[in-house]
Amino acid sequence: MKIGVFGGTFNPVHWGHLVLAEAVRDQEALSEVLFVPTALPPHKPLGAMLEIQHRLEMTRLAIQGVAGFEISEIEAVPGRVSYSIDTLDQLRQAYPEGASLRFIVGADQLDEIETWKDYERLLDEYGLYVAQRVESGRDESWRRWGHCLQVVHMPLIDVSSTEIRNRVAQGRSIRFLVPPAVEQYIQQTGLYRP
Repeated sequence: MKIGVFGGTFNPVHWGHLVLAEAVRDQEALSEVLFVPTALPPHKPLGAMLEIQHRLEMTRLAIQGVAGFEISEIEAVPGRVSYSIDTLDQLRQAYPEGASLRFIVGADQLDEIETWKDYERLLDEYGLYVAQRVESGRDESWRRWGHCLQVVHMPLIDVSSTEIRNRVAQGRSIRFLVPPAVEQYIQQTGLYRP
C-alpha cells in the first residue's frame, strides 16, 4: 500500500493542487493521496490565513467523488502548529504495517527542506514525492537527498492560491482556476472579500 501525503494550507485549494496530486497518484501507482489541510503551518505568515474549517470544507468539495483522493483532519486543530514529521508518525499508526507513506512537495519546497523539523529523519524514514513542472538543474539539495526523492513530472499549471485570493478581493472571476464547487462555496460564504 503506497500513500502520498499532501499537506498544505489549501487557502484555497485549486486545480494546480489537484493536477499535482493526480500526477503523483498516477505515476507512482498510489493506493491513495491523502490531503492534509493544516491549521497553522510553521513556515507561512498567518496574515491571510483563513479559518481551518473553511479550508477543510473547500478541500472536501474539491475531491468529493474522486477515486483515490481522501482527506484527513489530523492537522486541523485550531491554534496548533503542525510539523510534517509528527503528522507522518501519527499517520503511520493508522495504516497497516508495511504501508509506505511519502510526503508530496513541489520542487520549490525542496530548497527549504533543511528548515523543517527533523528533516533528516523525515527524508530517511519516509522520503518525498517531488513534483517538477519543468526539467531543471539539480542543486545541492537534489544531490544530497536524491536517494530519498521520487521525482514526479506534471503539467505546468500556472495558478496560485494568492492569485485566487487577490482576484476574489478585486471582484474578478476565478472560474476554471478552482473546481466549480469551490468557486460556489467562496461566492456563497463571501470568503476573501475585503
